[in-house]
Amino acid sequence: MAQFTDFQLLVLEKQDVHCEDAVELMSDLYDEVLPQTLQGRVRAHIADCDDCREFYREYGRGMEFVANDDDLEMPTGVQNRLRQVLNERLGLSLPEVRE
Repeated sequence: MAQFTDFQLLVLEKQDVHCEDAVELMSDLYDEVLPQTLQGRVRAHIADCDDCREFYREYGRGMEFVANDDDLEMPTGVQNRLRQVLNERLGLSLPEVRE
């Protein structure tokens, strides 16, 4: 039987996967460590949601970029702009990064 985190179980109990759920589970989905039951539901949401589909695409690009540069450090301004976009598009409330 697959092991689920508490958050994953909460998402499984919901009728529908929401954008906030998909964003929270994105890294597990991308790393292919999300249990299959939940993976299918998150992928279905991404397929139906333009914002989450774009976020997944950009997340993948970012992960590939980072994987190819061991010394890469994202500037604070870039981090904050990314957080602002996520907050606006997905209704999140990620705090601003301070230097």
